[in-house]
Amino acid sequence: MSRAALGLGSNLDGAHAITRAVQGCRALPQTQLVRRSPLYLSGPWGGAMGGRFHNAALLIETDLAPWRLLAEVLALERRQGRRRGPRYAPRCIDIDLLWYQGARLSLPALELPHPRLLHRRFALTPLVDVAPDAVVAPGLSARAALQRCEDRSPLWRLS
Repeated sequence: MSRAALGLGSNLDGAHAITRAVQGCRALPQTQLVRRSPLYLSGPWGGAMGGRFHNAALLIETDLAPWRLLAEVLALERRQGRRRGPRYAPRCIDIDLLWYQGARLSLPALELPHPRLLHRRFALTPLVDVAPDAVVAPGLSARAALQRCEDRSPLWRLS
């Protein structure tokens, strides 16, 4: 089994959507939940519309290949009511594949580690809670990336 980290976010259904997403991730095929981060509250990032976001991260073990795992989490988003709209539009749930152990991919539909991870405190902070030593760039752990992250936008730990 490989380890992977998922980032969860919602600015419409908040903590309720995160809880539902965690339950959905527990049911993913060939996948086990290892650890869940605390829940965080953050402001909109990168021109995002809408209110504050609830964020969390999950560390999982999976036998799914990265592209199959991505397909499963996108299907989970749809089951929770996610409809793709303009970039940074409000969303009931967003599930990002942040990191997949040993994977470096640059495909049209999937980049690993997540291409904007190093610039997003709201994603790095919960990732560090579940996988501080995950290598998110050559020679750079999630913990070190968070220390170097220039994003200083407010982030509040809720639980």
